[in-house]
Amino acid sequence: HFVGHALSKARIIVNLPSAMCTNGVCIRVAELAAAFNNSTSKYSNVKVISDLSATRAGDFCFIISWFGLQTDHVMVLAGAISSTGGYVFGHTNSRCNQRVDLTGETLAIYRIE
Repeated sequence: HFVGHALSKARIIVNLPSAMCTNGVCIRVAELAAAFNNSTSKYSNVKVISDLSATRAGDFCFIISWFGLQTDHVMVLAGAISSTGGYVFGHTNSRCNQRVDLTGETLAIYRIE
Protein backbone atom coordinates (compact mmCIF):
# COMPACT_ATOMS: atom_id res chain seq x y z
CA HIS A 1 0.00 0.00 0.00
CA PHE A 2 3.00 2.19 -0.79
CA VAL A 3 0.98 4.22 -3.32
CA GLY A 4 -1.86 4.69 -0.82
CA HIS A 5 0.59 6.24 1.66
CA ALA A 6 2.05 8.50 -1.03
CA LEU A 7 -1.42 9.69 -2.00
CA SER A 8 -2.43 10.22 1.63
CA LYS A 9 0.43 12.69 2.04
CA ALA A 10 -1.33 14.79 -0.61
CA ARG A 11 -4.63 14.28 1.26
CA ILE A 12 -5.97 11.88 -1.38
CA ILE A 13 -7.59 8.89 0.30
CA VAL A 14 -9.87 5.99 -0.52
CA ASN A 15 -13.17 6.48 1.32
CA LEU A 16 -14.41 3.55 3.39
CA PRO A 17 -11.93 0.86 2.33
CA SER A 18 -12.65 -2.70 3.45
CA ALA A 19 -9.16 -2.92 4.94
CA MET A 20 -6.69 -0.29 6.04
CA CYS A 21 -3.44 0.00 7.93
CA THR A 22 -3.10 1.58 11.37
CA ASN A 23 -2.67 4.98 9.64
CA GLY A 24 -6.08 4.70 7.98
CA VAL A 25 -4.70 4.10 4.48
CA CYS A 26 -6.31 1.63 2.07
CA ILE A 27 -4.22 -1.52 1.69
CA ARG A 28 -6.09 -3.26 -1.14
CA VAL A 29 -4.89 -2.53 -4.68
CA ALA A 30 -8.27 -3.47 -6.18
CA GLU A 31 -9.99 -0.83 -4.04
CA LEU A 32 -7.38 1.77 -5.00
CA ALA A 33 -7.91 0.91 -8.69
CA ALA A 34 -11.68 1.22 -8.26
CA ALA A 35 -11.22 4.60 -6.57
CA PHE A 36 -9.12 5.84 -9.50
CA ASN A 37 -11.66 4.49 -11.99
CA ASN A 38 -14.57 6.12 -10.13
CA SER A 39 -12.64 9.39 -9.80
CA THR A 40 -12.30 9.79 -13.56
CA SER A 41 -16.03 10.50 -13.85
CA LYS A 42 -16.20 12.58 -10.67
CA TYR A 43 -13.11 14.81 -10.90
CA SER A 44 -11.88 16.63 -14.00
CA ASN A 45 -8.24 16.36 -12.90
CA VAL A 46 -8.15 12.53 -12.82
CA LYS A 47 -7.56 11.10 -16.29
CA VAL A 48 -7.24 7.68 -17.87
CA ILE A 49 -4.13 7.44 -20.04
CA SER A 50 -4.84 4.91 -22.78
CA ASP A 51 -1.95 5.78 -25.10
CA LEU A 52 1.29 4.39 -23.64
CA SER A 53 3.33 6.94 -25.59
CA ALA A 54 1.56 9.68 -23.57
CA THR A 55 2.60 8.25 -20.19
CA ARG A 56 5.02 10.20 -18.02
CA ALA A 57 6.64 10.33 -14.62
CA GLY A 58 4.08 10.46 -11.83
CA ASP A 59 1.38 8.44 -13.59
CA PHE A 60 -0.15 5.52 -11.67
CA CYS A 61 0.10 2.17 -13.46
CA PHE A 62 -2.06 -0.77 -12.39
CA ILE A 63 -1.25 -4.25 -13.69
CA ILE A 64 -4.48 -6.19 -14.16
CA SER A 65 -4.56 -9.94 -13.57
CA TRP A 66 -4.68 -12.39 -16.44
CA PHE A 67 -8.46 -12.75 -16.47
CA GLY A 68 -9.17 -9.13 -15.54
CA LEU A 69 -10.87 -10.20 -12.33
CA GLN A 70 -8.42 -8.71 -9.88
CA THR A 71 -5.93 -5.85 -9.81
CA ASP A 72 -2.58 -7.30 -8.91
CA HIS A 73 -0.19 -4.42 -8.51
CA VAL A 74 0.23 -0.67 -8.73
CA MET A 75 3.37 1.36 -9.46
CA VAL A 76 4.24 5.00 -9.94
CA LEU A 77 5.89 5.61 -13.29
CA ALA A 78 9.35 7.19 -13.35
CA GLY A 79 8.91 8.14 -17.01
CA ALA A 80 7.14 7.05 -20.18
CA ILE A 81 6.53 3.33 -20.62
CA SER A 82 5.95 1.08 -23.60
CA SER A 83 4.21 -2.27 -23.98
CA THR A 84 7.55 -3.91 -23.16
CA GLY A 85 8.25 -1.96 -19.99
CA GLY A 86 9.63 1.12 -18.37
CA TYR A 87 11.05 2.61 -15.20
CA VAL A 88 8.94 2.64 -12.05
CA PHE A 89 8.79 3.28 -8.34
CA GLY A 90 7.16 0.60 -6.20
CA HIS A 91 7.58 -1.27 -2.95
CA THR A 92 7.68 -4.81 -4.32
CA ASN A 93 11.34 -5.74 -4.78
CA SER A 94 12.19 -2.16 -3.68
CA ARG A 95 11.90 -0.63 -7.12
CA CYS A 96 13.35 2.86 -7.19
CA ASN A 97 13.47 4.10 -10.78
CA GLN A 98 14.10 0.54 -11.96
CA ARG A 99 13.06 -1.00 -15.26
CA VAL A 100 10.25 -3.56 -15.19
CA ASP A 101 9.15 -5.87 -17.97
CA LEU A 102 5.50 -5.27 -18.89
CA THR A 103 5.40 -7.58 -21.90
CA GLY A 104 1.97 -9.17 -22.21
CA GLU A 105 0.52 -7.35 -19.20
CA THR A 106 -2.86 -5.60 -19.21
CA LEU A 107 -2.41 -2.11 -17.80
CA ALA A 108 -4.68 0.63 -16.48
CA ILE A 109 -2.94 4.00 -16.21
CA TYR A 110 -4.20 7.12 -14.49
CA ARG A 111 -2.93 10.64 -14.03
CA ILE A 112 -3.82 13.23 -11.41
CA GLU A 113 -3.24 16.69 -12.84
